[in-house]
Amino acid sequence: VDSLDPMMRELIGLYPAICAIGIGLPGEEVEGRLIASDYEGMQGAALCGHIEETFGVPAFVENDVNAAVAGYCGRQQAGTGDTAAAVYLPKKYGPGVGVWINGALMKGRNGLVGEVACLPLGFDWLSESSPQERLDCLARIAQVCILMYNPHRLVIYGQVPPQQFMELLEGLMRSPMERLMMPEIDFSDDLRSDFEAGIRNEGLKWIKNY
Repeated sequence: VDSLDPMMRELIGLYPAICAIGIGLPGEEVEGRLIASDYEGMQGAALCGHIEETFGVPAFVENDVNAAVAGYCGRQQAGTGDTAAAVYLPKKYGPGVGVWINGALMKGRNGLVGEVACLPLGFDWLSESSPQERLDCLARIAQVCILMYNPHRLVIYGQVPPQQFMELLEGLMRSPMERLMMPEIDFSDDLRSDFEAGIRNEGLKWIKNY
């Protein structure tokens, strides 16, 4: 966890008014420790505790798709009554979902809302599979998000063919109620810009009353 210290020390030296540090990464923090991370050296690490002890400022961790949906909603100027969901399908790992309701991220009891790779779909995201199989499961996950959260907008991040995906999703959403629930759907193969905006937006919430 100390691999980021030199960069943080340099930035705090340049900008001594820094009063919070936010880290965006693919992973989940529960009770102060990373219980899941794509970076093996971060597994089980008390990242925020290390930052706070080393630099004396509060720190927070946000996962990639949560930050992205926050950035997306900021870019869309989503109102406080809006609901949005984002599904991110990385190239090598299973999907994740971020949910935005009434102007804030929906986190759940342990901050683990959106762990859809664990859904009992009978599919192993880490195994060798065809693009069609992954796309089929992604459409089913999108269906779950629509039925669970009834979002105004659903954004799909990843290298996903929009027309083929929509054909699959529309084939799943067949009843009159499901048709009524279909949200506006956006596709993006660039998670980074929304991810960075979301980390900034969430960080500002930490310091606005500082």
